[in-house]
Amino acid sequence: MGWFFSSGKRIQRKEFERILRDTPSLGVAEREYVKGVFTKYLSGGVSKAEAERAVRELKLQTGDAIDSYEADELRSRLLRVFGE
Repeated sequence: MGWFFSSGKRIQRKEFERILRDTPSLGVAEREYVKGVFTKYLSGGVSKAEAERAVRELKLQTGDAIDSYEADELRSRLLRVFGE
């Protein structure tokens, strides 16, 4: 379906916070950091494209609280919500 079609599914704030809590590799400080990165998307819910964009941002920022493994685990958990 690509760029122009969407299922319309969005991850709302409560569900997003549950996913963060249920990600064992993320400590409290790391969860807060991730929430900060996702803040711009949470007001209307996070779409699949926004989730992938934010995780990519987490992976590209060197020296932050999140390493590549944690970013990949978070991406996997978020994409499960979208059925992938």
